[in-house]
Amino acid sequence: PRHCCRSQSTMAAEGEGGAVAAALATDETVEEVRLAGGCHCGDVRFVVRVRGPWPLTLVDCNCTVCTKKAILHLVVAPEDFEAVQGCDEAPESETLALYMFGTNAAKHRFCRRCGIHSFYRARSHPNHFTVNARCLEAFRPEAEHFGLPMPTVLSPLDGRDSYEAAVAELHKAIPK
Repeated sequence: PRHCCRSQSTMAAEGEGGAVAAALATDETVEEVRLAGGCHCGDVRFVVRVRGPWPLTLVDCNCTVCTKKAILHLVVAPEDFEAVQGCDEAPESETLALYMFGTNAAKHRFCRRCGIHSFYRARSHPNHFTVNARCLEAFRPEAEHFGLPMPTVLSPLDGRDSYEAAVAELHKAIPK
């Protein structure tokens, strides 16, 4: 994984990011952080809980759909995903539309109003939520650790040419 440290910046995550960043900077133990996120128009809102050990890993898949959506995957267990608003996964959801392709294993959901893909159920981890880290309020692409209040690394995944092998490696770090 490559470390994402590009500038000096600390962003807040639900009001606690500055304190978390300060604690991490002094090597204090921070076991978990809550990060708010959602779509562009605000119809979809959620909070995820991420837990150490740090660094936090964001997965950068190069498959056709992830490349076109520019998604950086943050895989979280269901108990660490809190739906605040508009996260209904029912087929007749008024807020989320569903897109599936290929094996139809992945459930790509996006806001019906603004079109943003803020989270979905990935083929690699169908029982987890995969949050697009770019949809987290604290996310800043130019900032140290992407603006997230913890050390963060970017891990590439070759979903275009060797998906099965890449996912097998991913499962070592993030079990199904």
